[in-house]
Amino acid sequence: MVGDMSNTRSIDVAGEFPDAVLARSWLGVATGAELGAAPLAVRVLEQDLVLWRDAGGAARAFVDRCGHRGARLSLGVVREGQLVCPYHGWRFAGDGRCTYWPAHPQEVPPAQVGARTAHTAEAYGMVWVCLDEPRGPLPDFPAYAAPGRRSAIDPAVDFAACAPRVVENFLDMAHFPFVHTGVLGAEPHTEVDDYDVEVSAEGVASIGCRFWQPQPSALAEGGTYADYAYRVLGPTVASLGKLPGRPDAFDILLVTTPIDEFTTRVWKINVFADTDDATAARFSRFSQAAMVQDRRIVESQSPKRMPLAPRVEFHQRADKLAAAYRRWLRELGLRYGVS
Repeated sequence: MVGDMSNTRSIDVAGEFPDAVLARSWLGVATGAELGAAPLAVRVLEQDLVLWRDAGGAARAFVDRCGHRGARLSLGVVREGQLVCPYHGWRFAGDGRCTYWPAHPQEVPPAQVGARTAHTAEAYGMVWVCLDEPRGPLPDFPAYAAPGRRSAIDPAVDFAACAPRVVENFLDMAHFPFVHTGVLGAEPHTEVDDYDVEVSAEGVASIGCRFWQPQPSALAEGGTYADYAYRVLGPTVASLGKLPGRPDAFDILLVTTPIDEFTTRVWKINVFADTDDATAARFSRFSQAAMVQDRRIVESQSPKRMPLAPRVEFHQRADKLAAAYRRWLRELGLRYGVS
């Protein structure tokens, strides 16, 4: 599930990254299905990267710039398990070494002309990168491998908003009757029962979350109370477990990746009962519709940077989880997308 990370190195240059916390975090950048035989250009944390697969099929990530004359490596090809620059044919191995320069075919290129690489891994159907030395392992999402379940990744959606605003919206139940009317909530059922929050160095979690919903899942009909469990797994990654113990239970991994400070690419990885294809398609429509509804609101929020200082924005008791997430980000030292 997790790719080989033994032949990668940090692309860190002093002062290069806009946020040190995110540079050391695992960030989802593409689905595994997107990364085929051809190089793939992506942008993350204001860095242009090229993704490609080596001869063993492992995902690799380089800065999308050849050190020779600055051409984009993503315009090149993969040949015999190496990435070939489109301009002068320089070839790069998976660890970034330049192995061949055609203008001097009898020479061994010096080490300093190699490509600048990032840490890479694959998990949960996605390719992840870490630009600096990882501060920890990949986000833990055990539901993905649970027996009797299937998974599907919703198409990525770009939000004109910072990543912390997107994550905080995901953690919020009080907006259901007003943003997802008739599906995830409906008036007069607006009360958010009290719940517990746990905070650790690894993240934030809540248990005992309940809310009344007209349609608790895409696989169920009829209004009832739905049980939730939320976990913040990284500064820009969170998970939701809904209706545990029921046959229509499902889990979602929310992956939000800053392209820049106010542009965030968002994926939802859905795990649900291994049902027929028609039911799976219905679940996907349900999930994607909720994402579109959320985007309209999140993009409207101001200030664009989410305030971490207390009392800049007012809180209600139902915001206990969001308030804990903000405190955790502040303790991490996050600066990107927050104020």
